[in-house]
Amino acid sequence: MSYVDEILSRTTSCIGFIGHRGASKTWTAQFVLEMLAEKGWHPLIIDVKGEDETLHIPAKGFQVEMLKAEGLEPRGWKTVYYTFCFPLAMETIPAHFQLAPLSVKMLSFGHFRSLGGFLSPGEVRELYDAYLSAGGPEAKLADILVHLLSQNKKKPSSRIVSLLTSGFLSDWSVLEPERFLDIMERNEFTVLSNAYFAPSARDLGRFALSVVLDNLMSHLTQTIETSRIIVHFRELREVAPRVGAIGSQWHLEKRIEDFITFLRQTKTALSRVSFEAQSIRLVPKVLLENTQVLFIHPINLKEEAQRKEVEKYFNVPDRIIHVITPMTDIVPGKWVFLTKNGDAELLTSPPPRSWRIPEPENEEEAREIRALYHRLIPRRTLDEELRKARAEYEKWMSKKIEEERETGRYKIKGKVEERPPSPETLIYREIPKHLGVFVMAVYKAIQGDGAEKRTFLRDDLSEMLFNLFKDMFPEENGGEIKKKVRDLMAKENLCPSDVLQKIFWNRKPVLQLKIMGFRFWKDPTSGKLGFDVDCNAFRKHMEHHGKAWSSVLGRVKAEYMGK
Repeated sequence: MSYVDEILSRTTSCIGFIGHRGASKTWTAQFVLEMLAEKGWHPLIIDVKGEDETLHIPAKGFQVEMLKAEGLEPRGWKTVYYTFCFPLAMETIPAHFQLAPLSVKMLSFGHFRSLGGFLSPGEVRELYDAYLSAGGPEAKLADILVHLLSQNKKKPSSRIVSLLTSGFLSDWSVLEPERFLDIMERNEFTVLSNAYFAPSARDLGRFALSVVLDNLMSHLTQTIETSRIIVHFRELREVAPRVGAIGSQWHLEKRIEDFITFLRQTKTALSRVSFEAQSIRLVPKVLLENTQVLFIHPINLKEEAQRKEVEKYFNVPDRIIHVITPMTDIVPGKWVFLTKNGDAELLTSPPPRSWRIPEPENEEEAREIRALYHRLIPRRTLDEELRKARAEYEKWMSKKIEEERETGRYKIKGKVEERPPSPETLIYREIPKHLGVFVMAVYKAIQGDGAEKRTFLRDDLSEMLFNLFKDMFPEENGGEIKKKVRDLMAKENLCPSDVLQKIFWNRKPVLQLKIMGFRFWKDPTSGKLGFDVDCNAFRKHMEHHGKAWSSVLGRVKAEYMGK
């Protein structure tokens, strides 16, 4: 594909990939983006399907064989992954994804109508009024909440308060254009995904994508940037909010039209769009007019309606029609390559050099892929973020707001009403000894190494517990310390095998540790127990609850000394 590489390097217009499901358009698009990334472009992938989780991992399996046949080597890419922070409607996400809020300053007056797919019209007006009263673009999140709660005549919508206290909005965000561009330039790929939103909140994810893209393009038109940005849409249908009686297709076309118009107006930045769609009929006219290069699958081109639509923008030579006429099945990776300059070629694309999760062909292959996926892409639940959102919601709902007569402004009256401790707080007050010392031993073991993930076997736990308990006897020498530690573990029933067995065979601590970033497993051949730790998630948890866990050590020492 060297000549294709040359053409793609020259053009700065849009690139399209059109193919039915199973045509491997995502694989081919990824291969093209990787070629351009090596030439200094910075792709921002708008992932709406949850397929872009593995760009940092080199290709595996049959991908490697296919790459070697093309003289290429597998490689992972320096990638940063983001999804929007809305734990109220999310379950699990890949552990390497970062939750990012939108900042209030990213909102503009026109964005609120796009919330109609998630909030009712009355709720949109209620939120918009609070936003304006708090200062509009200059508002702070707390100001919006204060004005929302100041309406004494009626209780504010619980859904709006939940949205504002969930972490979805903030006064600061890495997604603000200047910061986001800097992040993109420091990485080879950037993934922005709304795929982890529940169906009931998917329109909120589309709204967030719309806000980020509007801000990004507006920034590029107003400042002097030298960025080389490619914004790649994995699925065009999922980009625009679905609001109003006009329908989602109108909103999609309007969103793409605005986006392309913005790109034309950028000053020194080289910005371009690439996109995937299952049919040429799903691509807005303004986008096709600005598409310089098109990869379309032969089966799509064989359909008369699609071919007529393609021929409005690209010349399809008779020799291409003659070659694709006998084709009856979808052949993955087979493409008709067309350009506005008249180039046309039938080609076969190699797979991407990063690992892409293949579709299994049988049950055994599905099991193998599933095991590999779970090992390479550990996931984490958002229980901790959900607890914070609940606490923040209760905190604001318990506040009383009153108006100052002199200034006409609103302020919080008195102290926040105290609420009883949540069930999560009570759990930490009654931590079992074996669970507490296990957590503290692992926490001590990962300190200072900077690792993102660690794997431990049952045999490792003996040394980890010794290193934890020896600090209880600072005045003793080496031999005495070993004796004291062995005695403590025996009397308190904290030997390594006892600790791990009590945790492994009890569902409650396993679930609690899973939230913290742990994953337990049993080797099928040796029967030995072991566990993996997502160090970043674990450290983050300990930042908030470390005192509760470390208090267990004081309890253990006090009980041992009293015996």
